[in-house]
Amino acid sequence: MRSQRLSLLRCVAIGVMAISAAACNRAEGGARNQAGATHAASSPQAATQPADAMTALKNAMDEVAAADRLSVGYVETLLSVRLKKESDNGSFTFHVGSGGQFAGLAVKAVDLRISNSEPANSMLVIELAQPGPDAKAFARRFWTQPDYMPPSPHSRASSGYWSTRQGDNKISIGHPFDQDVISSVVIDRIPDTPCPPEVCEPAPLPPIP
Repeated sequence: MRSQRLSLLRCVAIGVMAISAAACNRAEGGARNQAGATHAASSPQAATQPADAMTALKNAMDEVAAADRLSVGYVETLLSVRLKKESDNGSFTFHVGSGGQFAGLAVKAVDLRISNSEPANSMLVIELAQPGPDAKAFARRFWTQPDYMPPSPHSRASSGYWSTRQGDNKISIGHPFDQDVISSVVIDRIPDTPCPPEVCEPAPLPPIP
């Protein structure tokens, strides 16, 4: 009788151990599956792909164009760059900087010009350190009847420019002499200065004797 009781207890113990082992295996399997799902969600393949480069650049330009003023503080925050005062010619104060990013593209140099008499009159020049999207394709995709100024055929250091008007802003995108990728962005809020009559209108010719 005693041996039968021991055999029964041994069977019960083995059964409990088997159930516990199965439960552990299920728990470990679930943990592995959860970890795998977490890894897949955090992997680069599962992450959201970056927005279209042209659209990102267009959105960044629109953001600048919609800003109330192109102040030093605004530009520093926008580009994550530090500007310093470079010069003052009496009419404009020039601020320059380097580094930062614009629409996800590395920035090489920044030039901000602000009118001394009317701070709303300003110009922001962003020179990119890496090539942006195709300039011609960008202009034709987003702008209606854009203007184009080709690079000078006499200087390989010159740039070509596509431009358009957007409210009080003249927006330009430049490309190198021998490439059609965007290399610079200019937001110009300086009103065109009327040409003085004595300069624009030639003096009348003397009467014929």
